[in-house]
This record gives sequence, C-alpha cells and structure tokens, in this order.
Amino acid sequence: MVDIVELTPELARRFEFEGAGEQFGGIVPVSEMLPKLIEAGPAFAAVETYDPYSHPYWYGGSWGIVAVGGAAMLWPGVYEAWLMLNPKGERYAKTLVRAARRLFKFLLEHEAHRIQTTVRCDSEKQKRWVRVLGFRCEAFHRQLGPDRADHFRYVILKEEG
Repeated sequence: MVDIVELTPELARRFEFEGAGEQFGGIVPVSEMLPKLIEAGPAFAAVETYDPYSHPYWYGGSWGIVAVGGAAMLWPGVYEAWLMLNPKGERYAKTLVRAARRLFKFLLEHEAHRIQTTVRCDSEKQKRWVRVLGFRCEAFHRQLGPDRADHFRYVILKEEG
C-alpha cells in the first residue's frame, strides 16, 4: 500500500532514484533537480507502508518512497508534468495514475490551460502511461533528449478536458 503525500525537500532528499545513473534526463543529478521541481509547482510522493495504520517504514534510507511526481509551472497557465519511479514504484501504477489525475484536474480547474510532457519515441511503456493519464500526442521532436533521442510531446488542454 502507498500513501500519496506532498513532496517536501526533506522527502526529496530521501528518494532513491535508480536509473539513468541517478541523473534527470541523463545530465542533471536527481538530487539537484528535485528541489527545483518542487519549487516550480505542486509535487507528490508515493510512500510505501506496511498497512494503512502503520508509519512509513525505513528501507535503504528512503522511508519507503517509491515514486515522486508533479507539474512544474513553465509560465502562468502552462505546466510540465513529470514522474520518477524507483523499481518498487511500478507495482503502484493505479494509485499513481489516480494521484496524477487529481493533480491535473486541480490545475485545470484553477490556473492551468495546458499541461504537457515529453516521452521518448522508443518507450512504449511511457507512451502507454501518458495516454492512460489523458494526454494526447501533439508533436514529434527530433533529437530532443540529452542523448539526442527523439521524443513525442503529449498535452492535455483545458478546453479538451
């Protein structure tokens, strides 16, 4: 079971991201990027617990944090959605989908007119994930990633939602 809580700088320091050499986008250390994402917009953490009545347990120094996500404001009304999971995070996909949808609904009802994200063209898992969240493919970006990988831009627009 996981609890969805506000992602704070303290929780971010405890998140262990395994993948991409501990790098966000392959170039920026996750430990440097997470505080900037928290500052840029609303963010959440998925904290694994033994049962609904227990406190988060400690494993490997991360307090059971299996995923972090949010939406960074690029400028008023436009947000970039993001999500990072460690290997345990995938088992809580349904809960993470509900948390992300609640966040996007709140943003679209209050201040956002556009929520966007990018995914690698060669990642079927990422493309499925964003479609489940309600995004639609808007554009193709050649050599967008730090490794020059091609990406798709996905978007949710207020008037379409």
